[in-house]
Amino acid sequence: SFTDSEVKVISNFFKQVKLDEKAAEEDKIIAIEDFIKTNINTDGNAISDDADKIEKIVKTKLAGNFGFTRLLIGLLQKAGINHQIVYPSKRNDLGIDENFENYRLIEEPLLYFPGTGNFLDPLNASFRYPYVDPYSAGTRGLFLKGTTIGDFKTALPVFDSIPLQPYEKSASNLEARIKFNEHMDSLLISSKQILTGYSAAFYRPAYAFLPKDKQDVFTKDVIKSIGNSDKITNIKVENAGLTDGSRNLPLNIFGDISSAELIEKAGNKILIKIGDVIGQQVEMYQEKKRQLPVLIQYPHALDRLIGFTIPAGYRIKNPEDLNMNITDKLATMGFISTYTLNGAELLINIHEFYKEIYAEVLYKKPGSW
Repeated sequence: SFTDSEVKVISNFFKQVKLDEKAAEEDKIIAIEDFIKTNINTDGNAISDDADKIEKIVKTKLAGNFGFTRLLIGLLQKAGINHQIVYPSKRNDLGIDENFENYRLIEEPLLYFPGTGNFLDPLNASFRYPYVDPYSAGTRGLFLKGTTIGDFKTALPVFDSIPLQPYEKSASNLEARIKFNEHMDSLLISSKQILTGYSAAFYRPAYAFLPKDKQDVFTKDVIKSIGNSDKITNIKVENAGLTDGSRNLPLNIFGDISSAELIEKAGNKILIKIGDVIGQQVEMYQEKKRQLPVLIQYPHALDRLIGFTIPAGYRIKNPEDLNMNITDKLATMGFISTYTLNGAELLINIHEFYKEIYAEVLYKKPGSW
């Protein structure tokens, strides 16, 4: 609830958002979130009274966590957007026990929008609707469903699920075309990385908050993972804005790489480390039987298309080694690789996916995880 003076301040601040009254609810949410996170700085350590007063926040552009959340809710109310406060049970912290009240665990809220079925993370400047800290999703939370008794506003507490975004929405895709240089001592790689969902959300803050020279260093490091080389040219980045993710625009990172690191020569043979093009992989092989469950940050997929031009006078000796089909029994995760030879061009298609965030030691029936 807000005082009359706070309502007046919120109304004046709301005019600066310049919302289209005919815009869809989701577009209004995106615009309001981006406006307040762009114009108001949040300091979780701010403990003065001014940090939580609406009038002072609008004037100083600095807010504590509580004041920032109140101002955001005020803007949403002004726009007529139905929402609920939700306190998540974080997967990387002590979880909320639904049968035991512990107010230390309900400090940083999410906002849930029944009209869209998605969430917003008010206090995380790096994420934009509908993406929240992944450890706050894939769990259950305390939903405060607002209600009115006469003139008295209150809320009904209900525990419910906070779902993660589907695995198809978070992708780290790659398109790479590879050929030898004229001296056949380096590979020339034309690359395009296509990132969506959470896979892009962790990269976009670099382009929002770092100075231009640091952004260039960051981009080169991202591209370097493909060819393990600093010789990178023709760098281009598309859709790097924080709200581009809200609109489901992929973060595209282009770069041309010259790399000698992927080549080894043995007599008249040339060994191509084609697998290194997809970057360093987490080695999870072990001789002993796994004793503990596996938990990942968020469901995601990785699709790669790699084209390699075979130089004249050469042939590929072992292309069949590129065929792999490794999946679990329930097809919740897998690595599938296939190839085709079309004249002098080798095409490799890779589909890697992780549909679930949790894998038990022993398999259970679907829906019981």
